[in-house]
Amino acid sequence: MNEKKYPFNGYKNAHNIEFRIVRLKNEVDELQMAKQVDICLIEKIEHLIELLEDVLQAALCYNSQGIAYLTGKQVRLAKESVVWAENIRQKY
Repeated sequence: MNEKKYPFNGYKNAHNIEFRIVRLKNEVDELQMAKQVDICLIEKIEHLIELLEDVLQAALCYNSQGIAYLTGKQVRLAKESVVWAENIRQKY
């Protein structure tokens, strides 16, 4: 059965998802260099990175109006990433 798809402005927001992926990868690198490595945390972050990479690929498949159609889970992660990126940028 096909999942319902929801519109998401991939043209306008894909960079926010990519920004979050890069930050998470940097965090994994920092955790791996720590004296005490938390493997469980690293695995959770790596799983989130994989999910976000799938969302990014879907978001980049936008139409001529910049709209991509994502599943409910994908659009939730995408919107969460947009808000996360806005919050990070406000700090700097």
